[in-house]
Amino acid sequence: MVVIVLGNRLNSTEIHEHLRGRVDLGIRLAQELDSEALVMTGGQTNPDVDTTESEVMQEYAVKRGVDPSNILVEPRAKDTIGNAYFSRRAIEQHLNTTTVRIATSCYHVARAVYIFEHCFGDDYDISAPDCYDPNVSTEELDEDRSISLNRQFFAPVELGDLAAVRDRMVEAHSLYDASDFADERDA
Repeated sequence: MVVIVLGNRLNSTEIHEHLRGRVDLGIRLAQELDSEALVMTGGQTNPDVDTTESEVMQEYAVKRGVDPSNILVEPRAKDTIGNAYFSRRAIEQHLNTTTVRIATSCYHVARAVYIFEHCFGDDYDISAPDCYDPNVSTEELDEDRSISLNRQFFAPVELGDLAAVRDRMVEAHSLYDASDFADERDA
């Protein structure tokens, strides 16, 4: 079993409260569920900050006492779809598990689980057993719209077909292009 902590856009090279809450949740879940690894997923989503979300998350987790050898850093994701896609690739390359627990914010759980289920497929047990409540005003969020857009994105993709997800990311996603996948063989 693995716990995947989803990143959140950085404002500086220091971890911010929202991201700290997600990492703290991930650490707690990993301990409670006896996880074999913590996956920190998040790329450089703020061009004004010269580091990735995952690197900041890893640094914070190590300061909190997590053994660095138990952390898998995924530094390429630019959004939740990327979190799921690149985390699956990392898990398949480095770990042997089909049980995935997601650590994210409460407002984000439904969308994150939906995306992870589509990227990982039926062979994986995906859930978010708890969440971090960042006290973000729901007026600032449009999760219903985001879920609707994700349904449209995944409509032509068979559940768990990672190659089709990658192709869709290149063809229909504004944050990714073929260069993001140049080092991959067929998924």
